[in-house]
Amino acid sequence: MKNKRYGYIALIVGLIVFNAVSLAIPTEHSAAFWIAYSFTNIAFILQFVFWKRAFRNANEMKSKFLGIPIIYVSVLYLIVQLICFTVIVASKAQSWVAVVSSVSILGVFCLLIISGEISRNTVKNVEQKISDNTTFIKNFRQQIDCLIIDEKDPVIKAKLQEVADVAKYSELRSSQDSIVEEKNIENQLEVFSNNAHTVQILDLIVNSLNKRNIIIRSGR
Repeated sequence: MKNKRYGYIALIVGLIVFNAVSLAIPTEHSAAFWIAYSFTNIAFILQFVFWKRAFRNANEMKSKFLGIPIIYVSVLYLIVQLICFTVIVASKAQSWVAVVSSVSILGVFCLLIISGEISRNTVKNVEQKISDNTTFIKNFRQQIDCLIIDEKDPVIKAKLQEVADVAKYSELRSSQDSIVEEKNIENQLEVFSNNAHTVQILDLIVNSLNKRNIIIRSGR
């Protein structure tokens, strides 16, 4: 919280200092000056927008661009724009130079942010898809582990451990073709848990797990 407050204070101080110095320096306030001056103020204002977002999503991918905190990217944009302003004022450049350079810098920054957003969404979608594809086997392993802990019969317990071992080395990611067999496994496990607490049902589950693995591997 303190870093957030100090950051905003630094931005406000920087904005005030920039405006005071840029308007006080004895130079011609040409069209080029005002163009570069306006874009630099825009750069300062955008800091507040992106800093707020970065602080709000400090631990999420939304606060980063290609793994780099978005604050660093926005500050880099501000620094580049300040350099641009300084060069334009010092060289007394024409107005078109100020427009082209300032718009280009802002455009590149916006493209970086947009491309970063697209990349984050793509990664998020891929991760979600992978997560969805691994849900079945992860849930199954958890259920078997719970059954092993609760089981009192040593024979059933040993067979459950065999099921757990098969599940441990089973294919992690499901496929479209394995859905039917996975449904069979879920039904068999439900039958075992509720009614037929037998080794025979566990043998069926092992066979179904092996069939599931064969289906997934053959579909690659």
